[in-house]
Amino acid sequence: MYQGFIKFFLSKIWIILSVICGIFFGWGYLTFQVKNISIERDESTINVRSGSLLQILEYVKNVSIIPLKTDSLEDHFVRTFKELESVTIEKQYPQTLYIKVKPLGIVAEWIYEYEDKNKKKLIKKSGYLNKNNLLLEHNTSIQTGENKLLVIYDKQPREKEIHYYDIIKDGDYIPDILAAKKQLEKIIERKIVTVDYYRDAQEIYFIDEKGVVYWLYLEDDLFNQIEKLEYMLSEKNILKWRLDYIDLRINGKVIYKFDE
Repeated sequence: MYQGFIKFFLSKIWIILSVICGIFFGWGYLTFQVKNISIERDESTINVRSGSLLQILEYVKNVSIIPLKTDSLEDHFVRTFKELESVTIEKQYPQTLYIKVKPLGIVAEWIYEYEDKNKKKLIKKSGYLNKNNLLLEHNTSIQTGENKLLVIYDKQPREKEIHYYDIIKDGDYIPDILAAKKQLEKIIERKIVTVDYYRDAQEIYFIDEKGVVYWLYLEDDLFNQIEKLEYMLSEKNILKWRLDYIDLRINGKVIYKFDE
């Protein structure tokens, strides 16, 4: 009797083991738990604010079980971080999560003001601009912390539709403006708090934390203009004085005006 049972058991053991393994691995697949996170970083991701990446990582770390389908999680990140075109999440078993972030491009926060048709009300709008000339509006107010990448002011109030067109059309300047802002801050050792953009004159005003205006011409090489200032500061530190503005637009010259 026992021999017959043993023979039957041995003949069916592969089926039993298959069922047990299926239950074990199936449960592991359905309840994927993250132990390691791998995030793809290449040249394109330098345009994504580091805070976005950190928040994505923190969110994933705090999720004990990743759902079978990650579509809803990916959509959540894209809705939350407006500068992202897509987020791809792949499970690499047994416990590694692979995250690929694709940004829209160079991103800048912008704000503009215009009057309504009756000129009784000043309206403010804000949103994101990227090098693909896409405009994404959002209803939240402009933040004033370190998470703000850049604010561009257009000093020429227009009707809403025309203003949108002007800002989008000039989107190719954004990468140079961002890089020039960073370079200028390094040279003057001060933070640039405002960037004023005058479209018709093709001029940029960088305003530092002490109120000094740095006047540059957008159609000339911005870095050559900044290098003139760097050379002057190595010879004479004009920043120790109270200045109104520094004009870098003219070739071979640095013009500055004292604050009266």
